[in-house]
Amino acid sequence: MLEATDLVKTFGGVRAVDGVSLRVMAGEVVALIGPNGAGKTTLFNLLTGQLMPDRGRLAIAGVDTTGWSPRRLARHRVGRGFQIAQAFASMTVRENLQTALVARDRGLWRLWRRLASTAVADADSLLAAVELADQADRPAGDLAYGDLKRLELALALSNRPRLLLLDEPTAGTAPAERRTLMTVAVTLARRDHVAVLFTEHDMDVVFAFADRVLVLDAGKLIAEGSPASVRANPAVRRAYLGSEA
Repeated sequence: MLEATDLVKTFGGVRAVDGVSLRVMAGEVVALIGPNGAGKTTLFNLLTGQLMPDRGRLAIAGVDTTGWSPRRLARHRVGRGFQIAQAFASMTVRENLQTALVARDRGLWRLWRRLASTAVADADSLLAAVELADQADRPAGDLAYGDLKRLELALALSNRPRLLLLDEPTAGTAPAERRTLMTVAVTLARRDHVAVLFTEHDMDVVFAFADRVLVLDAGKLIAEGSPASVRANPAVRRAYLGSEA
């Protein structure tokens, strides 16, 4: 579903991403880990069209998407979640999703109509999927942060993505909420055969949910494999996990 080949991105002579190649298959959940400054966010921004690679190629579902804008990638059914969750605070939870669904269907010109009659069933179905149905009528600005992250997941899923890129999906949430949030995300992704690539600092989350782990250090991939093999890799332990991992 996702194939990156020899990606390079340089800032002021520093290679933030240095010859990275990776693949993510449909229905696979892959974690990208590494120390701060390893280049994870830069790599994500290359994959989502926020940045142009200096070198390399990107393909999604067999189509060369190198240089595509975020909007064009969204039309190609690529979803993204951000490290800091955001929503329209004054809108209700349901209205946030209705707006995303209208945009997905290229119906923004219809927003002069009352949202109360637009895409209600689809919005409520997504809210039920992320276990937010009981919060549908609350202003998004009143949500607890863990619930806001659930809303962000629902917004990312509203595009019916075949590829889902999640940057620190559990960031800012309490430890008890992290497994619940990732269980919801991974269950939905596997149900719909969505390819998932996520970054995460909580190693308990990574080793519990990833089918495969990629390790980035100083812009280069230094390891790739099953959670168990990556955890035991001496280079990974030195660069990131520590001797007690």
